[in-house]
Amino acid sequence: LILEMHEVVDTLEEKILPSRLYSRIAGKALLSSCDAYTAHSEEARQAVINIYKLAGDKIHVVPHGPYSIYGGFDRHAARKELSLNGFAILYFGMIRQYKGVSLLIRAFNDIPPELAANTHLIIAGEDWGDDQELMQVLESSPYRQRILFRPEFIPDEDVAKFFAASDVVVLPYLRTCGSGVVNIAVAQGKPVITADLDTMKECLDGYEGASFFPAGKVEALRDGIIRAYNNWAA
Repeated sequence: LILEMHEVVDTLEEKILPSRLYSRIAGKALLSSCDAYTAHSEEARQAVINIYKLAGDKIHVVPHGPYSIYGGFDRHAARKELSLNGFAILYFGMIRQYKGVSLLIRAFNDIPPELAANTHLIIAGEDWGDDQELMQVLESSPYRQRILFRPEFIPDEDVAKFFAASDVVVLPYLRTCGSGVVNIAVAQGKPVITADLDTMKECLDGYEGASFFPAGKVEALRDGIIRAYNNWAA
């Protein structure tokens, strides 16, 4: 019996004492019945070992696959369907506090007006409702009309459309144990801007389209977006 560990423990459960205690107790009971375990990065592997006191030789790193199934959507058709023009920034995936979506919007709000006038920010993914800052920074954005906000589950048949339409993928995570989204971006050859977390550097090791900024730093993310725009416009 092999257990794949997508997360060490859910971040929302961690904030609620009864849930945190239950998840730790039940998690240890579940893990004790397994023969081996997999994680998506070395950072996640070490976290699982530390929290659940597992033997290191029983847990193995198995990275995400390339997710090449999401290619083939026509870029012009995708942009027309989404009503996009100019430079397109994509955040894709679940919308949760630790994913840093509010930070991305704040960084977008700080780019020069002449860039914003030729840029769209796309945020697409299921909103779990635990980012209490999100709607305030979104609705107060001076560039609100340039933000395409799709807080909903994106079915498989629509995933390729968002990536085909975009020019850069931004994943401003505050923490992560792995990212399937970054593997979709890499499979599509998209530039990626993401936080300098150990897992993200591991996932993107050797990928020439990757650039990193200090996790949680709005100004550094803004500067990364401006550089991506200038590279696109050159």
